[in-house]
Amino acid sequence: MKYKELKNENKELKDKLATANSAMKDSLIAFDKMVTHYEKQLKVQDKELWASRAYNRNKKIDKNMSKQQNHIDNLKKLQECQEKNNINSCMKCKLFLDCKTRKEYVSAVYESMNEDINKGGFNF
Repeated sequence: MKYKELKNENKELKDKLATANSAMKDSLIAFDKMVTHYEKQLKVQDKELWASRAYNRNKKIDKNMSKQQNHIDNLKKLQECQEKNNINSCMKCKLFLDCKTRKEYVSAVYESMNEDINKGGFNF
């Protein structure tokens, strides 16, 4: 090949390389924008997930507090009944097996100790 032909071929290769570099640069810019967009979406989803977890945790706390309050209320009713009947134990009462107040108290204690009635298992 002659010098002129080599020079022309070299120029063509430089032009092709410049075009390829330009296309690559545009692709990298588009890719960077896409990554940035997905990072923002992930941050939003992460915030939503944490908010959901906090909501569920607060809901569970409220439910447990409600169970504990039910237990306390039923204990007060049971103690009032025992005082009214001048006894210190339900076992001394003639209505021991059929007593609605005692049954409600036992049920409240069970619910307050049991995290999920459907699953069973106690939380001591």
